[in-house]
Amino acid sequence: MNRNRRIQAAALTLSAGIMFAGASINAQAAPLAGASATILEAAAEDSASGDVSSQVTGTGSTLSGVNRVLAEAVSDTSEELDAEEQQAEEDKEAEQAKYEKLAVAKVSDYANVRKHASADSKLVGLIYNNNLGHVIATKGDWTKISSGDVTGWVKNDYLTVGSKDAVEKAAVKKAIVNTTTLKVREKADKDSEVLDLVPGGSDLKVVSDEKDGWVKVKADDDAGYVSADYVTVKDTFHHAKTIKAVKAAKKAAQKKSAMKSSSRKVNDSSSSASSSDSSYSAPSGGSGSSVASFACQFVGNPYVWGGTSLTNGADCSGFVMSVYSHFGVSLPHSSSADRSVGRGVSTSDMQPGDIVCYSGHVALYIGGGRIVHASNARDGIKISNVSYRSILAVRRVL
Repeated sequence: MNRNRRIQAAALTLSAGIMFAGASINAQAAPLAGASATILEAAAEDSASGDVSSQVTGTGSTLSGVNRVLAEAVSDTSEELDAEEQQAEEDKEAEQAKYEKLAVAKVSDYANVRKHASADSKLVGLIYNNNLGHVIATKGDWTKISSGDVTGWVKNDYLTVGSKDAVEKAAVKKAIVNTTTLKVREKADKDSEVLDLVPGGSDLKVVSDEKDGWVKVKADDDAGYVSADYVTVKDTFHHAKTIKAVKAAKKAAQKKSAMKSSSRKVNDSSSSASSSDSSYSAPSGGSGSSVASFACQFVGNPYVWGGTSLTNGADCSGFVMSVYSHFGVSLPHSSSADRSVGRGVSTSDMQPGDIVCYSGHVALYIGGGRIVHASNARDGIKISNVSYRSILAVRRVL
């Protein structure tokens, strides 16, 4: 029992003793009837056992029985409270222990990770702001960490170690899909439009926490809602990158930038195909089947936002526009504008070559319930099921 609680127990016992010393504990002690009954019962048991020193008489001159009962009651309560406090303290220490060996990078951009605790040592990786690492050892002004595929030494100045707050701020919430195919909807409503279909095992970045059974996520370039019943939300962390990985990422970024620049130059003339696409000749004839056959040649090529190159990269409307330009048809570089081109047909009457319009997206129907489209930066140009999203319109231009 801590010191303050002992003082409280002693004070309570003493106060009770003084109170009862000046009062006759009998049947007329109505204001204290509840408390008196318990005390008198204990005192009576002592009297029956012959313990005269603990008898509570009508004059209230003997208080040892009263004091004993009160002291034991206070002691029992105090011990229970002390046990709860001790457990709470142990839980707090255990919680803190989880963070003692965790380090979070606090830098404007990145910090060097070296093979040894020296500024002259070989560079083995880079750790970026809010990347997480596990502390292995410390040596002077250096801390050895393990982060992702990188193990090495970082200057202490660039790390925050043992901070629960820093770790929680570094966490990136992801929603892991735990069903075969998950529908991403425009609004938090089961009847809302489907923006995308995500395969099982995928992870989606959480935009906001669950509310009313829905989680707002980022799917490709769109933000939408998924049912909380079909995802598992967990904290994930970014980690340091090896020098090899950094160089590869830099090279890929340069290549992507070059392709984007090239596709934008070609886009100066929206009705013409890019020079790199000219090596692909369109099939003879102007049928929808010819359009579909020609478009499928480019499956696997990259998606580039704003692009119109069938080989170096196009976005959804740029892809449709460039395919049709090979057949002498000029189309707008806009998915919403495509809803008004040609003439409308029903979904039950779709034919290869028809333009299928979705919310913020457009594709080409190739028959058999399938479309070919520039899907997203992850998948590039690919073939999908035509009903993977809610269809807004089907347009025929040939």
